[in-house]
Amino acid sequence: RSAPEAIAAWSRILERDLFRFVPLNYAIMALVAFIAFRSVRGLALPLASVGIAQLWTLAAMVLMDRSLNLITFIVPALVIAVGFAYAVHVVSEHEEVIRHGRRGTDAVAGGLSHVATPVFLAGVTTAAGFVSLCVSRLPAVQEFGIFCVVGTLAAMLIALTLVPAMQAVLPDPMLAERRTLADTRFDRFI
Repeated sequence: RSAPEAIAAWSRILERDLFRFVPLNYAIMALVAFIAFRSVRGLALPLASVGIAQLWTLAAMVLMDRSLNLITFIVPALVIAVGFAYAVHVVSEHEEVIRHGRRGTDAVAGGLSHVATPVFLAGVTTAAGFVSLCVSRLPAVQEFGIFCVVGTLAAMLIALTLVPAMQAVLPDPMLAERRTLADTRFDRFI
């Protein structure tokens, strides 16, 4: 095969895999979030956070006139992983504060006061690690580093701003008393 034919074949494979695995990642995330929070709100906030972070990352690629390659193809999955973790921490802490009796914006502020620094530090240190890839001699690795930094910082920023803002405007979730691990069959299975 010639080089253009090989590139076209790889592009088709990458596109097929992207359309297969990103929805699968979202389905797994949705299942985990629903099991963890047992509410539409607990499901929607992390998913929205990750979706927006991915859009921002892909928009940065477009603005920089770059496309997915064999290495940057991993960026959407990476943004899913870090973005989901950041948003879940914020949602989880908010629900914990509500269980302790705080409500409304007081609960949002209380939850954020507990997780803002850890989520910020996790985002900044993760981004700093990806910055180190930018000194590589390989342009594809440099691009991977750049877009991982963009995705990580976008996910962190959204988890620390949009998620709490949505928590502030949405009604407080109705949370059951804290369950023990033995309370449900699923929990016992886990």
